[in-house]
Amino acid sequence: MSAVKRKIKLRKLKEYDTIWHPESTVVFKSKKERLVIGRYDGNSLLELDQQTLDLCSEWKFKVDESLLSSGHEEEEEEQSGEEPPQEQSGEEPPQEQSGEEPPQEQSGEEPPQEQSGEEPPQEQSGEEDISKSVLYKSVLDKLEEMVNANNSECNKLLKKIDLLESELVQEKEQRAKLEEKLNGIKNLFK
Repeated sequence: MSAVKRKIKLRKLKEYDTIWHPESTVVFKSKKERLVIGRYDGNSLLELDQQTLDLCSEWKFKVDESLLSSGHEEEEEEQSGEEPPQEQSGEEPPQEQSGEEPPQEQSGEEPPQEQSGEEPPQEQSGEEDISKSVLYKSVLDKLEEMVNANNSECNKLLKKIDLLESELVQEKEQRAKLEEKLNGIKNLFK
C-alpha cells in the first residue's frame, strides 16, 4: 500500500474565529479542538452534511459528533460501510497521519502549542458553548438584519399601496362627477 501523504495546511477563518482546511473546505471547531463542524463555501459556514462527512473520511479528520443529528448521518455512514468517528472524550486533537504536525499558514496568528507527553487541559464544554454562541450570534445577527430589511421594504410597499388606493378613490369620484355632467349635457340635447 503506497498511499500518497498529503501535507495539511490549515488557515485561520477570521469570520468564525476558528481554522479551516481550504483544500477540502472543512471547518474545525477551534485551533485546540480540531473537530470538523462543517464546510466553508467562501461566504458562509455550511452545516455538517454527507459531503462534509465524506471529506472527513477522505482526509482522515474527526467530526464533532455532538453536531450529528440523531441517527440520520450515522445510518448513512453504516450503510456506506464506514466506521463512525471515535468519541472525543479528552483525546488529543487529530493530527496529520504521518506523525508530523500540519504546517500552519502564518498570518499573524499564534503558532499551535507544541505537543508534549501531556495533554493541555481542555475545557470542551466551555469552548464549545462559546464557539456555538459566537456562531449562533453571527447567524442571528445576519437573520435579524435581513428581516429588518424585508420589514422596511414591506412598509414602503404598504405606504405605496395606501397612496395608490387613495388616488384610485379620488379618480373614481372625479369620474362619477364627469359622468353626471355628461348625462346632464345629453339630457339638454334630447
